[in-house]
Order: sequence, then structure tokens, then C-alpha cells
Amino acid sequence: MPAKASTNLWVDVARDLQDRIRKGKYAVGAVLPTEPELSVIYGVSRYTVRAALDALQQHGLVSRRKNAGTRVESSSRAMRFGASPGSIEELAQYGSEHLREVKSVKPVAAGPALAKLLECAPGTSWIRMGLVRMSTAGKPLSWIDVYVDPAYDGVIEDVMRQPGVLTSALIERKYGVEIQKIEQHISAISCTAALAKKLETPADSPILQVVRRYIDVSGKVVEVSVTTFPGDRYTHTTYLHRGGGGA
Repeated sequence: MPAKASTNLWVDVARDLQDRIRKGKYAVGAVLPTEPELSVIYGVSRYTVRAALDALQQHGLVSRRKNAGTRVESSSRAMRFGASPGSIEELAQYGSEHLREVKSVKPVAAGPALAKLLECAPGTSWIRMGLVRMSTAGKPLSWIDVYVDPAYDGVIEDVMRQPGVLTSALIERKYGVEIQKIEQHISAISCTAALAKKLETPADSPILQVVRRYIDVSGKVVEVSVTTFPGDRYTHTTYLHRGGGGA
């Protein structure tokens, strides 16, 4: 394990595996140890190992196939693990913890209200996927409307097949797009009647809305997601440490 551990064990495992791949311990084309073997090697659960391997896969370092193991595909692509809330790696972990289920797919043209929410021009065409994430208690944890540029509509089947992987990561993998940044806007709103039914929560109750815009290296928005959480089913904890120089 790395000397400096993060607050997430899966990050430590992914970082160490990445380092071993870079140094040739696991060469390109080699098959990594199995999940049970890695669980013993690192002294962590298989869930933690699976989250680490998912992160490596999302960054193109490995590929994973049923009954074929985890194969090293690249040793050069860097993975950045940050402690900041909302980092791409943190989103990836969230995705592997709470799997999505696709409920609807349809083409839409952004009307004035939707265009304002998505920060796009009125009339912009999107493919909208409606998805739900379930909590361990069996209730909807969140509802997500994912708006994808029609140029990437081939990713929809991948989303259905791989419910634990971020849509943006699947677009990167399928189309060679690189997401450079994610703009995130969080606001508290009242639950509409339509959302109340999807989230199994009272209408007009407080819900949290998170809008994320996924932007590639050219500045193009390739995806926008609108996620809503019932107020009693979402908690985000941040730890702030005093710095030496102050601010």
C-alpha cells in the first residue's frame, strides 16, 4: 500500500495497482490477480477491490471480461485521486456503490425552462435517459435525467449493460473523448408531483438538485446530468483541515 493513505481504501488499492502497472510489475497484456486474490493481498473486501478495478477500467488502464479476468491495457494514462468533494474519482466510487437502472430513453429538444437548467440554447437536441438509483433500504435514493449529445447515442446500450460505470466514462471509452472538467451546481428545490412519484416522497417536500455539465478538452458539453435526492436520503460529509499558512 502507498505510505500516504487516502480516506477511501479503494483509492489506495487503485493507486498502488496503477503504480505496479507503470513499473511493469503487471505488464501490458498481463492478467491481474483475481478479486479474491487481490482482497487477500491488500487486506480489504472484494467490494473495495471491485471499486478500485472499476476506476482503473474507467481510465483505460485495464479491461474486464466475465470469465477472462482483468487484463492490463495501458501503462501510461495517469489517474488523479483528489480529496476534493465532487472529484471524478469520487463520482466513480458513488456509481459503483449505488447501481443505476434505466427507466426511459427518448430524444428531446430543450424548451426554454430546460435550456435554462442545462445552460444550452433553446431547441438543442439531446437524448434523455431517465434512471433511478436505489438505496440499500429499497427506496429510490435518487432520480437522474442524463442528457447526452445525440452524436454519442451509441453509449445508451453500454449504460444499460454497465450500471456501475459513469455515463461520461463510457462515452470516453467508446468515442475516445476526454472529459476535462465537470461543472457542478447544487440547489435546494421543492419536489414536483412527477418527481414525487419517481422518488416515493411527498410532493412539495424539499429535495436536492445536482446539475453536472461534462465538458471535453475542446470545451464542448457532451453530457449533462440532473440528479435529484429526497432531503432525508442524502448526506455529504466533508472534512476540513487547518492549513499551515492560513487563508
